[in-house]
Amino acid sequence: MPQSNSFLFSGDINKDKHDLLEAIDGYAETIGLLSVEVDEIAIEKVIQSCSAMPWPNGFEQSSAFKKVGVIATSFAYYSPIVTPFPKEKFGVLADHQNAIFAYEISKRVLWMATVSCPYRGKIILEKKIFTSQHFWREFVSTLSGCNPMNHFACISLLFEALVYRSNPEACYTKLFGKAFPEMVK
Repeated sequence: MPQSNSFLFSGDINKDKHDLLEAIDGYAETIGLLSVEVDEIAIEKVIQSCSAMPWPNGFEQSSAFKKVGVIATSFAYYSPIVTPFPKEKFGVLADHQNAIFAYEISKRVLWMATVSCPYRGKIILEKKIFTSQHFWREFVSTLSGCNPMNHFACISLLFEALVYRSNPEACYTKLFGKAFPEMVK
């Protein structure tokens, strides 16, 4: 699984497609699937959606969180993994395989990613995201109904909050409270 800010944003469609298919195969192997059926057209749509990121500054100037938001929502929306995941491991969410993979790939991309803080420079996100099983279930269920155009920003913010919960030292200084009135001037 990838650990890079450039995953699916290399600028080379063939490389991005190869990297995504490799990540799917790797994850399938970790959950005990010997083979996974993938919709190639949906894979291409995921990559195109990432390239056409719905953010005014485009993907070149977007944070790791915004990139993950568009990766996760695009993957869940276009649903390239056809094979359901094992019911004995995923229960009622076994047919939410695309949202499960989107969540897992997003966690992996954010681990050791670099974010740029205007106040402190570049910060490496050294700790992995961990959540409760209940949160994971609700997140996967919610992500299953998302699309990139309408939901990537909220999913980006959710991943950002999860990262800062695991990496509190990477969080921006708390700007709300006394500092807030100066921000809105």
